[in-house]
Amino acid sequence: MSRRKVRLSLIAVLAVSLLLAPGVSARQPADGGPTASALVFVPNPVATSGDNTLRDLKDADQAILNDERVAVTLTHLDGSGYLRGDYAVVVSSTGDPAFETDGTYGYTRHDDRFEQVMAYYWVTESSSTCSLWASAAAAPSRP
Repeated sequence: MSRRKVRLSLIAVLAVSLLLAPGVSARQPADGGPTASALVFVPNPVATSGDNTLRDLKDADQAILNDERVAVTLTHLDGSGYLRGDYAVVVSSTGDPAFETDGTYGYTRHDDRFEQVMAYYWVTESSSTCSLWASAAAAPSRP
């Protein structure tokens, strides 16, 4: 057997072993469909609290800011558990991408995934709204 075949066989055996080993869990796909729940700022904590003295503090968790998060429905998801959908695909260069098997993205501000959820929500909301406007504008007028 050539060295290349041995290496490929070894890699395949290791991959299968990791998947089947007790205590080692691979990420499972979400049960979800095109929607999920999340906590986001709508539109932002200064506007909703009326407190213009709020400060970011480098994304530190602060009760006053976390309390301004609002429960929303994420729409147009692909059901993979990642923030991927018809209008947005979130890719992270600062840490793990948001992934949830139960369809609940309830992160706080100190977690980079909170910003991923914010990006997905607002890009999807604005894009789907623009799509609706474009469809309405393209519809034939009625007498």
